[in-house]
Amino acid sequence: MARGGSRPGEIAKSLIYGIGDVDVGLAGPEARRETLDALEQQELETAHAAGIEVTRKPRQKIKRIQRALEMAHERRKGKSARSSSRVDQAARWRQVGIQERIPLIHLSLPLRVVILLLLATVDFYVFAQAYAYLTDVEDFSPEWWVGGGVGTIVFLTGLVLAHEIKALVLGRAQRKLLQEIDDGSIKIEDDCRERLVCTESSPIMLGLALFGFTVLFVFGLLVRLVGSDENWSISLLLSLVPVVVVVVEAFIHDPMDRAEPRRSLLEWLLERKLAKESENLAVLQEKIDRAISRIKHKYVVERSILATEQADMGLGLQAAAESRVGPVDHSRDPDPTLGASSNGHIHLPEQGSVGGNGGL
Repeated sequence: MARGGSRPGEIAKSLIYGIGDVDVGLAGPEARRETLDALEQQELETAHAAGIEVTRKPRQKIKRIQRALEMAHERRKGKSARSSSRVDQAARWRQVGIQERIPLIHLSLPLRVVILLLLATVDFYVFAQAYAYLTDVEDFSPEWWVGGGVGTIVFLTGLVLAHEIKALVLGRAQRKLLQEIDDGSIKIEDDCRERLVCTESSPIMLGLALFGFTVLFVFGLLVRLVGSDENWSISLLLSLVPVVVVVVEAFIHDPMDRAEPRRSLLEWLLERKLAKESENLAVLQEKIDRAISRIKHKYVVERSILATEQADMGLGLQAAAESRVGPVDHSRDPDPTLGASSNGHIHLPEQGSVGGNGGL
């Protein structure tokens, strides 16, 4: 059978002249068209199979990323469901102006993060130096890092203490506001009053946070004042850093700043990765589609050339005529004495047979 060529018309001409294939060269017009269709189908199937193989791994990778992203979305939805009541309460309290009744300094999130990181770094250094003085070791030794870890714990304890203090202040402000609403001093919607719930601060949690913070703070203060060779005023100033952490966090922390869980870093990374892999897959698919389009266009050209070449050579005219008028039947010849023998020769009548008297 003829094989596909690279030049336009090469396949069509090979089908007509039978280059390398006598059977194809002797075939009729319909057989040549069927052969051309079969060659096109074979090339298309090969191209489709190659495309599936090329895109198999990218598609599998995209499916894995999508599954991981769906799991991350489900975790965020679970967090949203658990915190939905707190978010709703915070929104209701903001509507009645509770933020105006508590000490609060509004700061943007990036600025707040910078301030807390600075305080955490200073706290780490203060306790690292204090533990180094206590154990008489050099800086950046294992003991020094242990002291820094203790300082980090003091910092976190100070944050917890500041939040508990702010919750206590918020609860008192909420109860006072509700009392004013009930007395009629402040007017709000009736259904809104029934849905407001006061924040309750736990004395046990407040006591635990205060006890832990006080013990660690006093320990760091005594070590700085007793074991340090620095000026006592400088040591006292550095030792008060944990207290500064509590005061600052108590003022900048907004207990009513409750929102739906934000998109996590993992989700962001997965979405970026999914977009990149999808773009790569789209590029591959576009190349495959172009290759398939080239194959189809090539065989459109080959069919046109085949039809033109066959028409120029007079191939297929008899078949076309027979398809219009049907095959010739010699049995209906008007002269019954003429006929075709089995070997294709025409028999002529013998002399004397015409007229029945042996002559004209």
